[in-house]
Amino acid sequence: PMPGRVLIGVVPFSPPCYANNLLATTTERDQNQLLRMRAADLLQIEEEEWPVLRLELLQNNRIIRETQLRTGSNTTLPVEITIAPIRFGEREFLCITVRDISLRQEAEREIRRHRDHLQDMVEERTAEIRAVLDASPLAIVLTEKSHIRLVNPAFETLFGYGSKQIIGKPEYILYESNGRFQHTSEEIQEQIRAGAVFRGEVELRQRDGHAFWAMLFAKALDAKRPERGVIQLIEDVTAQRFAAQA
Repeated sequence: PMPGRVLIGVVPFSPPCYANNLLATTTERDQNQLLRMRAADLLQIEEEEWPVLRLELLQNNRIIRETQLRTGSNTTLPVEITIAPIRFGEREFLCITVRDISLRQEAEREIRRHRDHLQDMVEERTAEIRAVLDASPLAIVLTEKSHIRLVNPAFETLFGYGSKQIIGKPEYILYESNGRFQHTSEEIQEQIRAGAVFRGEVELRQRDGHAFWAMLFAKALDAKRPERGVIQLIEDVTAQRFAAQA
């Protein structure tokens, strides 16, 4: 068994040869139904996009993108899919791991709603920002000049630090190595200078030294004054990464 919702097939326009129970439950279909459908029927990806994805897969060996998953009740679910080739004996297949990102998108929308005045709210430690941070299922950290200024309870749970232990510490202690921190920090700053949001998988480290893979989103509080701080959302994707590589 593989963690996450998994679909394995040869090409997107042929029925898959395997779909796990979690995918069946999520799509409100039984496995027999799924095995008669095509990945192109389940995922909102235009037909002309699949050849482009195939070329990208040949170049990068793995693709991560967001789309919508069609369910049996004629609704759609926002998902992130990871497409990777896998081999069984002499045969090669495409493994598509599907991850529900509804909670993440909800958290992102909440962060965007508060972005324009987040710095003032952080400084005043208002009840409003505390409620937003405390309610988020994703780890959130505010950094300023590469030092940690604010974390939420989900961050404390994920990393094993209490807020009093981590606030004021250098950001690099969250990374698997200082080299990885420097590389990721440069990429984040590049996106911030372009007025964009950084999004990427990074290897981080918990307080006990355990390393894990995370999806990291980072954006300046104020695009015109990036020195005011960077807000980051962190999601543990270790299980999904291993499933895609299985």
